[in-house]
Amino acid sequence: MPTVTNPPALVPQDTPAWCFAAVEQMVRAFCGLPAATQYEIARRNTEALATVDPQVQERWELAQTLDQSGGIVEQGGVNPHSNVVRLVSSQWNAFDHTTTNGHFIKGLTADIVRDEIDNNRVVVIGTEHHYYLVYGYTVNGGDLDLHILDPWPAGRGGARTRIGLREFLAMPACVAITFG
Repeated sequence: MPTVTNPPALVPQDTPAWCFAAVEQMVRAFCGLPAATQYEIARRNTEALATVDPQVQERWELAQTLDQSGGIVEQGGVNPHSNVVRLVSSQWNAFDHTTTNGHFIKGLTADIVRDEIDNNRVVVIGTEHHYYLVYGYTVNGGDLDLHILDPWPAGRGGARTRIGLREFLAMPACVAITFG
């Protein structure tokens, strides 16, 4: 079972919407990038999404205005009375490949996965609803079993430890991000 050297520790997502942030934390740890909290990651992504999605922009501006007019501060994401904190905590986002020096891969194959892992590079895979970090693989007949760190469920993580490459590629809106 080939794996990367010293895979990162599993990081559970803090909220049901933050798999992208937990996976980014694992990538940051593995790649030696500066640490960031899940709230910082989610807030940055929500603020960026507000620049391109009019619905998110409206909710973002309203949350900021309500907080400012009420003198409410985010307190690093821990203030449950903050409208911005509530918005960020519930907002689904995509994995930020730019911040982590990642590259989208079109047409993920077994050869690409093997090459990345064999060269000590993790891979992020995701669907329209969830992200995982791939740190190893096992050849299973004509398929690869991907060894994954799954941040779901919130607060615990580890719901899945493996997923077949074929199974993953059959999922809607699957994406892969490499870091080489």
